[in-house]
Amino acid sequence: MDPNSHLDVINKVEAVQGLLTKLRNRGTEVDTLTSGTGMVFTIKDLNECLSDFCRQTVKYCEKQMKSRSDTLHAKECHYQELLYVKDKKIDEMDRRLKNQNKNLDNLISARLFEKGNQLIFELDSCNRLVSLFKRNMYNLEAKIRADIFDSMRNKLDRDALFKEEKLARFKEYRDHLSRESAQDFALIVKEQGAKIKEMKNAAVVIDANLTTYKSPSFYPIPGNQTNPTSQVVDSK
Repeated sequence: MDPNSHLDVINKVEAVQGLLTKLRNRGTEVDTLTSGTGMVFTIKDLNECLSDFCRQTVKYCEKQMKSRSDTLHAKECHYQELLYVKDKKIDEMDRRLKNQNKNLDNLISARLFEKGNQLIFELDSCNRLVSLFKRNMYNLEAKIRADIFDSMRNKLDRDALFKEEKLARFKEYRDHLSRESAQDFALIVKEQGAKIKEMKNAAVVIDANLTTYKSPSFYPIPGNQTNPTSQVVDSK
């Protein structure tokens, strides 16, 4: 059934149109004296037409009322169904919100518990380190002093060994240099002695040829320029 059939003009004037058609068919045309052509109806035909008109009008009204009531009932059912669906959606959203809040609370509690455990572990580690430091701090100074003394003693020992090694090398070099210098000096003295001996022998040979022997003088006497020995030495 068309829900908008009651808005059609034909459906609205159908009863009136039927009434007029029946009256036209059952009426008799007569000529009146003053008004022209008129219609004459019998009481029976007029009652039947009016009864049929009233019956169609009531039927139309009942049909429209029934269709409108059915439409309203269908709309009401539809709206109730929509309300039911909306209520279900609202309940589902409430359930999700509650679950979300619960999950968020659980997550926050888990994070707080984890952070608390971590802080407790770090605090316990710090306490252990502090206690270990307190136990070892009394021997720390002596240990550091002993380590410093040992390091300095080792350094001094190494410096002493290095110094002794350098002194030994210097002494060895000095002895070697002394031996070489003594050998060189002895060689020079030997060479000079040989030269002096040769010079003496040459002076003696020259004096043997003279009438008087005079001791050779290596240094001329001032003012005496006629000494042949001096001249020989000078010539040599």
